[in-house]
Amino acid sequence: VYMRSGVRFIDAFTVSLINMGATLVFMPLAGLLALLLLDESLTSGLVTVMLQYGFGFFSLFLVVFLLAFWKPVWIGRLISHAAQWIAARLPRYRDKILRWSEETTLSIQTYQQTCQLLLQKNKGLFLLSLLITTVLYLNKYCMQYFILLGLGIEADLLQVISIQVLIQFMIYFAPSPGGSGFAEMSIAVLFGKFVPAAVLPLFTLLQRSYLLFFPAVIGATVVIRLLQRQAKDWGEEPVVTAKENSNKKD
Repeated sequence: VYMRSGVRFIDAFTVSLINMGATLVFMPLAGLLALLLLDESLTSGLVTVMLQYGFGFFSLFLVVFLLAFWKPVWIGRLISHAAQWIAARLPRYRDKILRWSEETTLSIQTYQQTCQLLLQKNKGLFLLSLLITTVLYLNKYCMQYFILLGLGIEADLLQVISIQVLIQFMIYFAPSPGGSGFAEMSIAVLFGKFVPAAVLPLFTLLQRSYLLFFPAVIGATVVIRLLQRQAKDWGEEPVVTAKENSNKKD
């Protein structure tokens, strides 16, 4: 979407990386805070395993993010050494492999310069991204509380937010689309402590619909319409034939 709007790939990638970094910083901090606020009876068994899984993946991705943001040249050197090693064993494709390595290394250097320039011009950009990320997720976390109120269930707001933080944290890197299966299981384990069994399926459906299904449908609709509009614009552009081009030169 960025590139179709005229943004260079490297700039779009940098902005996306900053947003990703804000999420990688926010989620573990929110998870730790939720553990401190949550009732101890809710954090045991399967929940503990899922939390370890979540913290492990977030730590790994945070390290990769830091390397990509502050030391991207290291990655470039690694790619260069790997390309030379592969090229030595595949002499038939040596030129292509080395050319790809050079282009990739150059792109990484350009990316590093873009990151430095972006942060120098906008020193508060990352903090602003972190603030927006916090507001965005708090909006999502509070939604469950109002769903419960709509179902006639009284619950503590902080407990509901803490539970949703942990659920979001645990399913963020789930190996299924949208955390399907993992999210429903987590909801049953955590919210099942105070949501009646007869109401739990309806609550789960509403929770997943408002947090995942409805936004996904709306987002897909917007993207599809955007692509259709751009395809239509491209189709209306006049095609200059070779003969017309020759006449213009004359």
